[in-house]
Amino acid sequence: MKILQTLLPKSQLTRRIVITSIAYQILLGLLTILFTFVNQDRVSIERMTSLFGNWDSRAYIYLSQYGYQLTGDEANFIAFYPLYPFLIRTVNTVIPSPHLSALSISWVTSIVGHIAFFLYLRDLGFEKERIWRIALLLFLSPIAIFFSIAYTESLFFAETALFLYFLHHKKYNFCIICGVFA
Repeated sequence: MKILQTLLPKSQLTRRIVITSIAYQILLGLLTILFTFVNQDRVSIERMTSLFGNWDSRAYIYLSQYGYQLTGDEANFIAFYPLYPFLIRTVNTVIPSPHLSALSISWVTSIVGHIAFFLYLRDLGFEKERIWRIALLLFLSPIAIFFSIAYTESLFFAETALFLYFLHHKKYNFCIICGVFA
């Protein structure tokens, strides 16, 4: 409960940070969906979710369903960190598609990461204008595309931003948790 109280909006700037982070993620997701519709001859939910989840995300989705293997090509998946497949498997109990589960984790952790990062900057004493310039740079950076697909970057970003936020507020137990999972 204390985590929620710590992250609840206290000021107009904080509310704008929360709203902007959510709107950004929705816009990024919509742009990715639009790109899918424009560049694909056959569009379906299954096709779209698989396009959101190529390359490494296929390995994470495989791991969420079958776990780590000792033989075959899947034995190479040992290089992938187990937290994301665990979260996919957990969310998959509520959302019936592992692809949609992975996407929802990426989108939610992206929003959490952006909010925590901007709150951290605010609490460091950055001026509003500087926070918004940093936000614009982060939103428009090439890595932003990874916040809209089934990759671990948004989860890592959220863990790191929460680590910094809690470190600044001397909430060391939460720092340890975020640091261990990052």
